[in-house]
Amino acid sequence: MVEKKGNDIKEYKYPLAVIGGATLIAVLVIFLFGKPLFESMQQTSKELTERRDVLAKLEVKLDNLKSLQSREEELKRDNEVVLAALPESKDVSRLFVQFESLARESGLTIDSVSEAGAGNATSTTTVSGGISPVSYQVSGNAKNYSALKKTLTNMEDALRLLSISSINANLSSGSLSTDFTINTYVRNSQ
Repeated sequence: MVEKKGNDIKEYKYPLAVIGGATLIAVLVIFLFGKPLFESMQQTSKELTERRDVLAKLEVKLDNLKSLQSREEELKRDNEVVLAALPESKDVSRLFVQFESLARESGLTIDSVSEAGAGNATSTTTVSGGISPVSYQVSGNAKNYSALKKTLTNMEDALRLLSISSINANLSSGSLSTDFTINTYVRNSQ
């Protein structure tokens, strides 16, 4: 029986050597290739996580930039409205066109428009913020009281800053003869 045990060991010697060698090769492969591959995968995973964080921050910045760009466009439109309401120069021709369109919409006929106080030192006085008032004397005829009232309402609602400092209306031959002193404002060029 003793010989049989030795024979059994001899019988299994070759398969044990193959299994032991395969195990040794597997351990070497794991240490030589698997460990660096595992470390590389961990490094890649870490880089991926960092890049996702950076991407999330960049997306937030992009959203902020888009909202700022939208806000910039709104401010540009508002600036255009302000520049139209408060021109840089007297811009007399546009002002006369505005007076004429206001009058036409209201049923008022404008006979004359002239700068009030031309050559007067008070007409070029600068108020705060580099804004100067300019006064105009507007004479015309309204068909009736409601036309005069509509003219005043249209002037109040006009885009350009207008203020009426005096109104003189006289009823003659079925129409109202009107004289307005209208103040508007201009920005001083800097």
